[in-house]
Amino acid sequence: MDPRQLKLFKESVKIQRVKRDCALDHLEVTRLYLINLARDLAARLAKMKGTVTSSEVLFLLRSEVPEMLEKVDPRFMGAVFRSGWIRVGFEHTGSHCRPVSRWRLAA
Repeated sequence: MDPRQLKLFKESVKIQRVKRDCALDHLEVTRLYLINLARDLAARLAKMKGTVTSSEVLFLLRSEVPEMLEKVDPRFMGAVFRSGWIRVGFEHTGSHCRPVSRWRLAA
């Protein structure tokens, strides 16, 4: 690979990370209550089972508080596992069998 292409690729990755982090920061302000609710539920599940996925948390949230999730983009779940969690693997349980991270609580 041409070194200039590699440099452009690395810069692009940095830009995408900054954009993602800004979006997640914004969600933590606008959807704080919902994110905290999901974090509490994720922690309870992880303590019971050892690990948890965002799909499992979202499923339970939809069954417990469906009215809160109406017209809410489920990508808010990206903010749930930002800190205090360790990714331990992936499962193909997302929409269209996309990989979803499996998390455990950090020590």
